[in-house]
Amino acid sequence: MHHTSVLHTRAGFTLMEVLITLTIIAAIISIAIPTLTGVMDTKDTVICTANLKSIGGAIHLYYKRFNRYPNTASGVQFLLAPLKSGIISATEKNIRGTYICPGDDEASATEDVIGAYQDLDNLDPKVISYAGRNTRDFPLRRKNADREVIACDAGGLDGSVFIHKHKINVLYLDGTVSDIDVLDIPGGEAGFSVGPDSQIPMLRKLNKKP
Repeated sequence: MHHTSVLHTRAGFTLMEVLITLTIIAAIISIAIPTLTGVMDTKDTVICTANLKSIGGAIHLYYKRFNRYPNTASGVQFLLAPLKSGIISATEKNIRGTYICPGDDEASATEDVIGAYQDLDNLDPKVISYAGRNTRDFPLRRKNADREVIACDAGGLDGSVFIHKHKINVLYLDGTVSDIDVLDIPGGEAGFSVGPDSQIPMLRKLNKKP
């Protein structure tokens, strides 16, 4: 007598298997998302540093052309002086590559950059990612001025929005860029400011006034 065995294959998964699979997927996502976010923030920080160096170079060209630095109490107008004078060509590529950090959600979301930067005298501070020097109250003098701060990344209407997760990039007149760790700022995790009330003394020379 021959015995035949019938193999029964199971279709689908048990509830327990599904739950275990979902738990594993959730764990992988919880690990991957912060890592991806960190990578993106690092990329944005590198681009932001390049933007600030472009601003520094443009300010030096402005000085060479006019034999003076922009003189204004408005930090935004200080930064825009090279654009207004034609030192920086008013193309979308140049504007995005100088004044807009991809980590600045509001400014980088600007669709019509040329339109937003058409009236430079009344530029909305939210479409520029940087605070600039108040040279009316804190004038720049060529001699021994290289280590004077002239800009930093600062999002939002008044510059109180962190663009990067852990750092603030700061530009000096000599073209170098350094960073300030958010954890080193008193109450920095809750926010920071530029201008007279800044927690950081050197940033009191900057503002995001239009």
